Amino acid sequence: MLLAVAPLMDVARVGGLTDDEVAAVYEFYEERRASDYARFIGWLVDAQALRVDLSIQKATDVALTVLGPEAYLVLAARRRWEPDGIRESMREALKRLLLND
Repeated sequence: MLLAVAPLMDVARVGGLTDDEVAAVYEFYEERRASDYARFIGWLVDAQALRVDLSIQKATDVALTVLGPEAYLVLAARRRWEPDGIRESMREALKRLLLND
């Protein structure tokens, strides 16, 4: 999904710097992403899988960063990673950063 969405989000992020309507769309998307990831983190809490030293807020921020379109663009466009490698690395990073051993 990030393969298709990341370039569009980058355009919206940059466009939002000079256009209030574009900025509002970008902010709506980002708030929605944060809400969805917080719900996911809540499931980890319910399953007692989230590291005990992480708050829901901090874990959500970690997920937003690791799975963010900006991270995807850096790896895909600038570092020339393949999509499968990006997905696997993001999955592994989330496991190590969020889950109990």
